Amino acid sequence: MSLRSIKRALPYKREKMPVSVGIVTVILFIAGGAILFSVWEGWNFFDGAYYSFITLSTIGFGDIVPGQSLGEGSQEKLIVCALYLLFGMALIAMCFKLMQDDVVRKARWLGQKIGILGNQNETSRLGDILTSPMLRVLQLQSNIAQTRVQASLLSCICICIFSAEFLHM
Repeated sequence: MSLRSIKRALPYKREKMPVSVGIVTVILFIAGGAILFSVWEGWNFFDGAYYSFITLSTIGFGDIVPGQSLGEGSQEKLIVCALYLLFGMALIAMCFKLMQDDVVRKARWLGQKIGILGNQNETSRLGDILTSPMLRVLQLQSNIAQTRVQASLLSCICICIFSAEFLHM
């Protein structure tokens, strides 16, 4: 039994998510992280939001780092922090992908309405010329974002492992 046959056997439904829902989801997740870090680390809300945004967007300046004040339950806090970041990067990647799909779907709809694109089965030559480079760029950006998230997750896991080993020394 191949993976392709398994995919065909499972019901597949393309999910649609408005851009506004994706943005609100990301903002709420960053606000939740801001509250979490302001309580645990003694930072103010904006420092926590700044840290959450910078870390989840994989910019990572390193000017604010959690776990600098080692205290009671610091190892558990580092594990929860790593899980927050791991889940957050996956959530943000998912939201961006669903928002990208929504924007591409709306661009195709608009192209069909103004006559640049034909229906789904027949595409005009002008539509091919205009949309195929744009769609390739969007696909490349999506692949780059997924690679950055995977690299960030790997580095986050390594930091947690080395931090846990360092705390036990």
